[in-house]
Amino acid sequence: MERFSRSIDLDGKMWREDLAVNRAWAQALREAGLLTVAEEKKIQRGLRAIKKEFRLSRFVFLPEDEDIHVAMERRLTELIGATGAKIHTGRSRNDQVVTDFRLYLKRRVPELQAVLRALVEALIAHAEATQAIILPAYTHTQQAQPIRLAHYLLSLCFALQRHDEQLRQFVERIDEMPLGCGAVAGTAFPIDRKKLAAALGFKRVMQNAIDATGTRSFCGEIVFICSDIGTTLSRYAHDFILWSTQEFGFIDLGEKFATGSSMMPNKKNPDAFELVRGKAGTLLGLLTGMMALQKGIPATYSRDLQEDKRLVFEALQCAEDCLLVFAGALETLRFRAGNMFAR
Repeated sequence: MERFSRSIDLDGKMWREDLAVNRAWAQALREAGLLTVAEEKKIQRGLRAIKKEFRLSRFVFLPEDEDIHVAMERRLTELIGATGAKIHTGRSRNDQVVTDFRLYLKRRVPELQAVLRALVEALIAHAEATQAIILPAYTHTQQAQPIRLAHYLLSLCFALQRHDEQLRQFVERIDEMPLGCGAVAGTAFPIDRKKLAAALGFKRVMQNAIDATGTRSFCGEIVFICSDIGTTLSRYAHDFILWSTQEFGFIDLGEKFATGSSMMPNKKNPDAFELVRGKAGTLLGLLTGMMALQKGIPATYSRDLQEDKRLVFEALQCAEDCLLVFAGALETLRFRAGNMFAR
């Protein structure tokens, strides 16, 4: 049961956020008169020592560390004694974990946006350089009107810009703090939640404790956006796969993002684009899993929700990998203008 219930391998990624929450909570406890000035200083000193251990990769997780919050409190108590246990006063792991999670997403989603924007910039550069290349457009997989290659490339550019806007709006929506909500009914102590939110960089506080700790609609939303990105890339990857065939001959794949056949080494296979197309299915599966996780539980927190991070973390990494690989494959391929015009 201990092995089955552990989540440290996943939520250990949120150590920065858990440290930030602990630092802000210690200050709030002191301001509420629950810690003395000396106790808060002692806790802050211990948290700084833990931060250094993480940065130097010296923090050691123990078998009894069920999650990052338990590990952090355990180590803090080891460093400063019984005072370290006071850090959990007036809060639940329910509001702590979801606060960590929202802070993590506020940091992680802009990283995904940066990768997405790099692909947009690469597409714009290719569009500017290929304005003279004419090729047939296709509808129903049949030749339609002639278009510029730049026109085609910019269609993906505009699709990705919409995804970037989705991500921006998502970050705006999750920018509210659950900390101080406790398990379902708030905290019994006079914590200034608005000041606490400002200290952690949140724009707003969540108003209802049941909603704050129980909702995971934001998880479904970010996995959907990742899945939506994957679906967009899959459609364009499919075109590039067709274009790489001898029958089309529109592109010559770059060596770094293509592979040979184990039986026929003369072949150049579009593995990068095929894998992107395949990962779109993986992302769709993660989205289905995320929605199924939420549908069968009551409104308040249930332990089922521990699985949310597994799905969200994998979706974010998968979407980022797809964007990076697509960009790399695009940067290294060569368009065959003559073959495009001849069609």
